[in-house]
Amino acid sequence: TVESPDFDIVGNTDKGSSVTINGKIAKVDDGGLFKEKWQLNTGKNDLEVIARDLAGNETKKMVSITYSL
Repeated sequence: TVESPDFDIVGNTDKGSSVTINGKIAKVDDGGLFKEKWQLNTGKNDLEVIARDLAGNETKKMVSITYSL
């Protein structure tokens, strides 16, 4: 549970991979680090993070974050 609606989603993936969060493209640096600001809604927020490498292989992760006033 977090107490602020502004949330940074941060992670690492393989160099050259792309990342989407709930379908939105995240910026990935040359080393594979991604960081995306996200505006949370009150209550439970389900996020699907998908990393795709240059060969087209995907890794998916579901994350739930609860925002409470």
